[in-house]
Amino acid sequence: MTDTDELDRIWREGLGHLAAPTTPISDPASAVGARMRRRHQSRVAVLATATVVLAASIFGVVLTSRRSTETVVHTGPVIFPRPLVVNVVDAARGNLTISFPGRKVSGSPPQVNLPAGLIQFDIATLTAGHSLAIDGVPGFAATPQTVGTVIRTVQLRPGVYALHCVVPGHTEAGEEILLDVG
Repeated sequence: MTDTDELDRIWREGLGHLAAPTTPISDPASAVGARMRRRHQSRVAVLATATVVLAASIFGVVLTSRRSTETVVHTGPVIFPRPLVVNVVDAARGNLTISFPGRKVSGSPPQVNLPAGLIQFDIATLTAGHSLAIDGVPGFAATPQTVGTVIRTVQLRPGVYALHCVVPGHTEAGEEILLDVG
């Protein structure tokens, strides 16, 4: 008899014990059959548990999706607010001035109107060595190391802010503009 035939015989004998009352195991063939029965029973239990968990999960997803479509009004995709882009030119042609191309600047001291919210300042510096700051907005500093453009984004609430150069004497010489945010 081969090993496969021996295992088949043990398996068949082991299955016969399922219907019979449990008897003390003294025969090695019966011990193998008992182990095989226990393994089979544990596999059936695991499979049954997995089936119940899967069915409960599917039922929960279906139930949740039905509730969410009944109570939530979908208004479209979530869009993060884009900042308003404001172009700023600092110290054009060596002058100690700040200008806003494309925006009306008026008054004395010069003033520009901006909406409240997220604003991106694209600051073109035509003369190196300047450093712009906004009074009342901690952490806002635009200090280019060379001639070029610096981009800073800030959330502004309604109010009046002063955008100016922090190099000593530059604010007093006119390198300042008021931001009327509202």
